[in-house]
Amino acid sequence: MDLECIHTLVQLNNEFYRANHESFSQTREKPWVGWERVLTHVKASPTPFEVLDVACGNMRFERYMSQAFASSDIRYTCIDSCADFATSHERAVFQRLDVIEMLIGESCLAELLGDSYNMVVSFGFLHHVPSYELRLRLIRNMAECLCPESILAISFWRFMDDARLRRKALSTTQEALPVFELDLEHGDYLLDWNLQTGRYRYCHHFEEEEIASLVDAVSDLCELVEQFEADGKSGHLNTYVILRKKD
Repeated sequence: MDLECIHTLVQLNNEFYRANHESFSQTREKPWVGWERVLTHVKASPTPFEVLDVACGNMRFERYMSQAFASSDIRYTCIDSCADFATSHERAVFQRLDVIEMLIGESCLAELLGDSYNMVVSFGFLHHVPSYELRLRLIRNMAECLCPESILAISFWRFMDDARLRRKALSTTQEALPVFELDLEHGDYLLDWNLQTGRYRYCHHFEEEEIASLVDAVSDLCELVEQFEADGKSGHLNTYVILRKKD
């Protein structure tokens, strides 16, 4: 995917979330089922336990984790390109950061935010990152923010495995492509929101082969701890990957 197309997709998503952050956030209040299993890999023993949330949205993961570890001293660094999403949280520091533009510019997350986090998470975001190269660069960046033996948790959206979402993705992509004239890659689609004409967001569907390839490509930094499926009515809408940073 060429750089012009990548910038177009990033701008499309940024405009989408600026325009729809309120209605979108209203549908994103409940915790994901998969998070409970993610937290079985967490032992919040360091004081404080530092968490980095990449593309935090409305910080619902922070609220969920704080309730699950109510007696632990957990502190969150939350980054997102849309500041309108962020909500207040007493233990969280929010920083507006367009991660994809950062990756394009070949900057490094660890240089900006540090490399001593006990946990790094990114849920519901990797499907917005255009191109395999940038997705891999993001995972490596997140891994480099971890201290040794710490956990990286990522979700991969599998929306084309859901019949309703598949029909929607095929229809809206066919409708939108003549407007934007994008050179999309395999697995790339444009989705609408609440049937609003002309408001699209770029999303990438992850197949098992790509997830395996991404995990293998960071094996020098991390080891695979667990991979599982959860969420949605089917219980298979997201694939979760839990990685542990090597010494």
